[in-house]
Amino acid sequence: MTTNIKRPVIRYNNISLLKGGSPAFDVSSNSGDGVDFLSYINNLNFSFSVPENKEQVISSKSSLNHFFKPGVEVKLQLQKNEDFDDLFLEYFTPTGLVEDLNKDFNLYGIIADQVGRDSIHANLSGFDMISFGNCHLDSFSMSQTTNGLVDSDYSFTAYNMKAERVSGKDGDNFSFSGEAPSINLTGDQTNIINSFPLGYSFTGLNNKFQRSLTGSSVFPSYNTSISISGLNNVETFLIETDSIQGFDFKADVGSKEIYTIGKKYPIKRKALFPTEGSFSFTNKVSTFRVNRNEDYEDFSAERDLKKYLDNQAFYKITLQMTNITGKSVTLELPSGRLESQSYSAAIGSDVECNLDFSFDLFAMNNSI
Repeated sequence: MTTNIKRPVIRYNNISLLKGGSPAFDVSSNSGDGVDFLSYINNLNFSFSVPENKEQVISSKSSLNHFFKPGVEVKLQLQKNEDFDDLFLEYFTPTGLVEDLNKDFNLYGIIADQVGRDSIHANLSGFDMISFGNCHLDSFSMSQTTNGLVDSDYSFTAYNMKAERVSGKDGDNFSFSGEAPSINLTGDQTNIINSFPLGYSFTGLNNKFQRSLTGSSVFPSYNTSISISGLNNVETFLIETDSIQGFDFKADVGSKEIYTIGKKYPIKRKALFPTEGSFSFTNKVSTFRVNRNEDYEDFSAERDLKKYLDNQAFYKITLQMTNITGKSVTLELPSGRLESQSYSAAIGSDVECNLDFSFDLFAMNNSI
C-alpha cells in the first residue's frame, strides 16, 4: 500500500474532537447545533480488545470453536486543560455528580487531509473521521500543581467505532454511510436509523472553535485556593496546611450494565450506590500542632492520634478556582473523611505531607 503523499503521518494539529448530544442514537444529537467542539484537548488514547470463548471437547487438545463474547468495548481516554465547560457540565451539577448515568453520546475525531493543515476548516470534504459510538463515563480525575493549570482526565467506554470520510462541498459537511457510530441499544441493536442513509452534518465548526477560545479559558494555579476545616474548625490533624503544592480529585463512576436475552449489547447502565470520590493534596510542612505555653485551649485531639481516632471527624473541603477572564468555579466537599496522612523527607528536599480524603459524590455543593 502506498503512503499518503499529502499526509504521510497524522500530526496533533490534524485532529479535532467533536461531541454529539444525548441520546447517541439520534440524528438531531449528531447534526448542526447538536455537535460541539471540544476545546483544550491535549491528549487522546483509545484501544479495544476482542474477548472470546474457546470451546474444547474431550477428543482433542485444540480449541474447536471460537466465538466473540457480547459487549466488545472500546476504551477511550481524553486529557484536557479543564475549562469547566462541555464535558464537565455533562457530569457535574450544583449538587455533585449527575444521577442519570445512563446517558450516552458520540465522539468524532476529524482528521485533516494534509499534514500541514489544521483540522478546523470551513470545508471538511475529503477529511477522514474516526467516530466512537455510545460513549459513557467510567472515571474522572482532575489535578493541579504549583505553576500549572487545572488538568482533567476523562475515561469512557464506547460500544462501537468506525472510520469514514466526510463528503459534501461548499461548506456542506456531511458523512453519508448509511450507518451511525452508535448502536440502538434499546431497539434492534443495529446502527442503521430508519433503514435510510444517515447524514451527519458538521456545520459552523470554525465559529464553535472561536467561541471555545473566547467564552472560556484555562485555570492557573495562582488563582486556586483550598480551604479545609474540621475539628474545632482548625484544619487537620497534626499539621497546618499552609503551603499546598498540588491536589488530585478523582471520581470513579460505579455502574452496572444491564443485559437481556436476545440482545448482544447491554440495554442500559444502572448507577451503583454509594458513589465515593477521593481528594488528596500535598503540603510542605512548616508547623506541627504542638503544645505551646501560650495555648489555653485544649486541641489535643489534633495532636494525639489516639484521641483523634476517638472523634468522628468530618471535614469541609472547599476548592475555589478562577480563570484569567474572571470565571470562578467552586467545588465544596462537605463530608470529607481523612483516610491517611503520609510524610516524606530526603536529603536536599523539604518535609512534605500527603493527605487523602474520601467524600460522597452526591453530597457536593458546587458553583459552576
